[in-house]
Amino acid sequence: MTPPPELSISATFTEMKDQAERNRSVLIRVTLLVALFQAASVVLEQGGATGFAISFGVAVLLNAAYRGMVTAMICLPGQVETGGELWTLARPFLARLIWAGLLVAAAILVGLVFLIVPGLILLTIWSVVIPAIVAEDLTLTRGFSRSPELVRGNGWRVFVFMMLLGIIGAVILLLTLTLAAPLGKGLLFGVVFQFLIACLFNPIVAVGPAALYNQLTAATEGPPPEAPG
Repeated sequence: MTPPPELSISATFTEMKDQAERNRSVLIRVTLLVALFQAASVVLEQGGATGFAISFGVAVLLNAAYRGMVTAMICLPGQVETGGELWTLARPFLARLIWAGLLVAAAILVGLVFLIVPGLILLTIWSVVIPAIVAEDLTLTRGFSRSPELVRGNGWRVFVFMMLLGIIGAVILLLTLTLAAPLGKGLLFGVVFQFLIACLFNPIVAVGPAALYNQLTAATEGPPPEAPG
């Protein structure tokens, strides 16, 4: 059996950069809008356990919507010029993306808490669940089986790519904490910190897996359709 072509980590990062530049205008607008809503949701946490639960629900919804829209922008054919068009493309997948995000996060967290290796394995094999669901209109269960199919044969390269994204995310987190630290530890700090982290971190965790999906499908099945923008 012929092994699949090797994934190029450098080409994946290049695609991330190219996609961000090609869709810069709509990506910035959508990112800022979601960041504003996420920052505003911090105020809800002041309402005790109920407020925290509502804030958590809002965060989950916004994260799923944002990742769905960015994935649609990068992985689906056609030209997208407005956030409204992206929302129209992503909306049919919203429920699946919410469940996918929760299940992936929970599984990886449990794996990392009890044994580090299982968590890292799940992070690798499920790295493109969300892009696969959006790009191929898959059910939730099929998305979780499709991602390992795409990763197979390139597991170590996908793992390295995801670890590099994690390092970038950690640097962004430290930078954001440094910028927001002078504001103290009150509500203002929480709002500003959440806004900055959403603006800087959200594009990384959304564009990265989408670009990875395109590279994996190109390596195993030929080039994907022309991306929007």
